[in-house]
Amino acid sequence: MSDFIKSSDIKEFSVKLTRYLIKAKTQGRKTNKDLAEEILRESELEVPKVSGTLASAQFIIDTENVNGKIQFGYGGPNAQVNPKTGISTNDYMLRMHEDLSLEHPVGKSKFLRDPFIRNLNRLREGLANGLRKVRP
Repeated sequence: MSDFIKSSDIKEFSVKLTRYLIKAKTQGRKTNKDLAEEILRESELEVPKVSGTLASAQFIIDTENVNGKIQFGYGGPNAQVNPKTGISTNDYMLRMHEDLSLEHPVGKSKFLRDPFIRNLNRLREGLANGLRKVRP
């Protein structure tokens, strides 16, 4: 029995590991995007709605080719101008989300944070389950 590892074994292992990592990354991205969609669905019930402009400014961006992140929220690339105030959702979304002193006739502050926190376990479980499915 030889104590040496053949270069062909190392090459085969390297190929399998690379395939596994690519599949794992793909599965992780899918899990993250699915969860972002769920968080936005839940946040639709909590986002303040006076004119409906903020609620209609949802976005999800898969920035795989830029920095590998899933970005989601309200405003951003889907920013809209509120017809009642003439102000962009980018200019008031953060205040609506963070300022607990604001009174919202419909909806509430922390309309993204709360659904995110409620779904943290689903994120962990989804990523773990996704990795279990991946085979080199």
